[in-house]
Amino acid sequence: MDAATLKTIEDAAYAIYNPLGMDRSLAEQTLARHFPTFSESTLASVSNASPTQPMGPFESLGNCQQVLELSLSPYAQLFATLHLKTLIISHFQLFSIPQKLELRNFVLNYLGTRGMNLQLYVMTGLAELFGLITKLGWFDADEFQNSLVDVSKFLQASNEHRIVGILLLASLVQEMNRMTSVLKNMTRHRKVAVNFRDLQLAQIFQLCLDALKELVGKQIAFSNATEESRMLEFEIQLLRNCLNFDFIGTNPDESGEDVGSISFPNSWRPMISDTATLQLLYDAYVSFPGHLSHQVLECISMIVSARRSLFNDEEKAKSLSWVMDATNGIVRRLMSTPTWNEKDYHEFARMLVRLKSVNQLSDIAERPQYAEWVEVMGTFTVHCFSPAKWITNSVIYLLTFWSKVVATVPSPPHARAYEQLSDISVEMTRAFVASRIESVEIGDEESSDLLEDEATLTSVLELFANVSRLKYKPSCDYIVAAFDACANQYSELYNQCMAGQISNDFKSKLEYVEHKLTWVIYIMGASVGARSSSHVMTSQISDEHELLDTELTAKVIHLMNMDSSFVVRRREMGDNGNRNLDLALLYFFYQFRKVYIGPHMDVRQGREIYGRLGELFGIDDQNKMLNFIVQKLCNNMKFYGTFEPLIARTVDFFSELASGYSPIRYLRKTDTAQAMLRFHNAQYFPFLDSNRRKRSTYYSTLCRLLFTDDNMENEALEFLNLFNGQLEELTRLPNLAAFRETRIRLLLDGLFRDLRGFVSAIELSEAKPSYLIFFNWFYPHMPILLRALEANYDHPVANTILKFYAEFVLNRAQRLVFDISSPNGILIFRETSKVLQIYGNMAITTRVEDSRKWTDKYKGYMVCFTILKNSLAGNYVHFGVFDLYNDPALSNALEVVFQMIVSTPIPDLMSFPKLTSSFFSMLDVFSKSQLLKMTDVNPAIVEYIFRSCAEALRGSDKTNSTSACNAVENIAAFLFQQTSLNRNPPHILLQRVLAQPQLIHLLLTRILEAILIEDANDWSLSRPLLPLVLLDKEYFDFYVGKLIAGQLEPRQPVLLAAFQELMEGIQFNLLPANKNKFTQQVLTFRRTMMTQNFIILLPSAEEF
Repeated sequence: MDAATLKTIEDAAYAIYNPLGMDRSLAEQTLARHFPTFSESTLASVSNASPTQPMGPFESLGNCQQVLELSLSPYAQLFATLHLKTLIISHFQLFSIPQKLELRNFVLNYLGTRGMNLQLYVMTGLAELFGLITKLGWFDADEFQNSLVDVSKFLQASNEHRIVGILLLASLVQEMNRMTSVLKNMTRHRKVAVNFRDLQLAQIFQLCLDALKELVGKQIAFSNATEESRMLEFEIQLLRNCLNFDFIGTNPDESGEDVGSISFPNSWRPMISDTATLQLLYDAYVSFPGHLSHQVLECISMIVSARRSLFNDEEKAKSLSWVMDATNGIVRRLMSTPTWNEKDYHEFARMLVRLKSVNQLSDIAERPQYAEWVEVMGTFTVHCFSPAKWITNSVIYLLTFWSKVVATVPSPPHARAYEQLSDISVEMTRAFVASRIESVEIGDEESSDLLEDEATLTSVLELFANVSRLKYKPSCDYIVAAFDACANQYSELYNQCMAGQISNDFKSKLEYVEHKLTWVIYIMGASVGARSSSHVMTSQISDEHELLDTELTAKVIHLMNMDSSFVVRRREMGDNGNRNLDLALLYFFYQFRKVYIGPHMDVRQGREIYGRLGELFGIDDQNKMLNFIVQKLCNNMKFYGTFEPLIARTVDFFSELASGYSPIRYLRKTDTAQAMLRFHNAQYFPFLDSNRRKRSTYYSTLCRLLFTDDNMENEALEFLNLFNGQLEELTRLPNLAAFRETRIRLLLDGLFRDLRGFVSAIELSEAKPSYLIFFNWFYPHMPILLRALEANYDHPVANTILKFYAEFVLNRAQRLVFDISSPNGILIFRETSKVLQIYGNMAITTRVEDSRKWTDKYKGYMVCFTILKNSLAGNYVHFGVFDLYNDPALSNALEVVFQMIVSTPIPDLMSFPKLTSSFFSMLDVFSKSQLLKMTDVNPAIVEYIFRSCAEALRGSDKTNSTSACNAVENIAAFLFQQTSLNRNPPHILLQRVLAQPQLIHLLLTRILEAILIEDANDWSLSRPLLPLVLLDKEYFDFYVGKLIAGQLEPRQPVLLAAFQELMEGIQFNLLPANKNKFTQQVLTFRRTMMTQNFIILLPSAEEF
């Protein structure tokens, strides 16, 4: 490579990574000319997949080597390194063993001679390249398995070489552990990883420990701080990679809760069981810089979580004692540092969880350090609860640790373990409650944010409650005391408000007190809800805990009674208040219901609590308590309709109460629920006007309640008659313009949201003709729906109406069952045809801005496709009747849907996921039934269907791809059958396809491409492929020939043999046995491609 060419490449590489100066497109053209990949393009706007001058992969690889040898530009070096990785991933199998070894040795020699002068990102890239080459060539030659010997030479040289050597080992271990697309077969990956684990990983780990010992002992003289920092970082990186190795092929998800134990091999036993290893790591934690200390703690944590079967009893006891002493030391170090190291704290909290996951509490309690250890851990936890130290993610780990600890207290309790733990649990309860109150007092933002994050808040509270119930009496006493203090302040403000003594700071004081009460009630709710998982629960303790739960519940109910009067007074003053308190009350009763309401209640359970609540409030059984809860939900829906979070959780809670066979029957018996069924509209529940998103859920719940009883026809009609007033008002509207008024649009939106929710909950029941009741009531009002849709086709209310109708025609659970002589199915589809025509004809001609396409047009299209799919798939309409009696309903419906389809550009169709899913779901159903029966079909529709299916096959959505495959299979199988019949004239669909043969070619090509190069569903793709091949075998053979000729020469015989095996024994029919055989051979073909690590070069479109 001459100097001028090298300078051109360096300038182009600089422009790639620093897009200033040279035009990026010009830079990519330059690099594409010198560095083809012979696979996919690695450049942004210019393809470098195919060479522009004669060369092969090995020549392209040689260009990269020359750049590395000759260039001093880090950007050129980086580009050459990354390009080498691409070539290795794509074409490693094409290289001979000497060529593979030559490349491996080149990387090692290059790093050995120039590694210390390279930029860090170039050095790292070359180290990763070495790991990749070693992994891919592991079983090709002994030299690849001797990599440790070659890298060890780096470790015995200068400090700079040692740094490079450690980085090489870290990259090698990481690459061996990583399942990537390099080895597409999981079996091959594990075979290499296991062999590497058995032969070299333990040696690498020992080398790592030896190097760590030198670093901790300050036995290495560094020339500068950068040199020392790099060696420390790479050493910890290597250590973490070794300990993180997937020893048994489980690939745990590191983002989840720390998994139990690490299954170190038996050969690691001397290193893992020796406490000197842990001591070395602990010394590293103490001596290493602060930015690395948390990574050292992670390494200690992983060794701590080693499987217990690796140790004998003596080693187990010794190791556990060391860990307990070390954790004490870590806590003292964390608490004594002037600045709080959050990363160390978080990693230590994770370590505690891992420690408990692999050790029983009884084993821990037998250690002589137990008393001190548990005291130190408890003190540390209390310290971390303070608002100044509170970090939610870390607190969750601490609470998880303590929750695991108290969960394993044996029954009867281990005296030593239980006594001290129970006292500590009380201290933690007090600290937790006090910290939450203090966080309000100091205005801590993280506390407020936690209250807004429902999922995280629930996790924290549930873990805390498990700990607090270990010694419930003193814990409960403290919680009650905290509640009483806040409630007294609340009562004072209540009295001032009732007396009209409102000071200037009244509102701020009230918000402050309510915020504290919110936290305390959340804690109380979690404590009650944890009863089902509380530990050491004898009969006596159970009764005692129930009495304590009674006290908490009584406090909350008393506060609610006061709050109800307070709210009324505040509303008169124009103050709607902070309803986070009501969210906490909802949470409390949600937890209460889990324990004390439902069919799980036995004869004894709840006796104490309902006895006491009966004395205080007249709530002496669970039905009355359920009624009380529903009253609270009703009040929320009546008075707090503008507070969206509260309404959302209220309606969801109400819906959950009505879920399940037994719970819904309990709910149905309550007076409040029965009243809601009689008075359910916006007149009684104003939230329906201000919070429309939950209207459907609300009416779905009421529908389930309504149809719980067997004899409910009169009651159902009475329920539905409440809508009659709105429907009559709509009936009286004089013209379409009246339907466009804002008030009417709001009425329509609310009405059809309500009806959609109601009809969505109707299910099949032989004893209760639920759907028929609704149908008979609603069908006479269909003209209103049609007029409203015609008037508002260009307004979002049309989508609401269409969504209702999609639910109305959905045969959910076969609920649309009519008598054999009933015309209802035909009547429904006639109305469906009108709905589609009215909306479709208007929407198609409406022009919308590109930014409004989804909202103003395609959202409606999506629902129309769903309506047609539900109608075609429902099996309640005899579609042949329409042609028999010259009824145009079916043809009109299909025609307008076809117009909607062709008016939607395919790029738009694929750009909106909901539209795409709806279209292909409809097409799947349509292709099975109506498409094949049509007597005429527009050529544009046929072309659109074929081209859209081709796009879906290329897309990443597996559901859409499967639906498209189903549609193609249905159509192609039908066409093949028609060609076998030799009818004259042929079926109209066959005529359209014969007039456009390129459509079959397109689908055939796209399916083959998907099988060859994509991570696709092979079974789904194989089903349409066979009929397509049989339809045009000549084109299939032509395409396969071009495909094979376009591959690199060494790959051509392999690909030819694979295609021959694919078609071997396949007969010219679509009998099930032949289709199944072809499917199996497609799977075999796919496995062959993966095993060979084939990178396919696809023919360009210009070649056809």
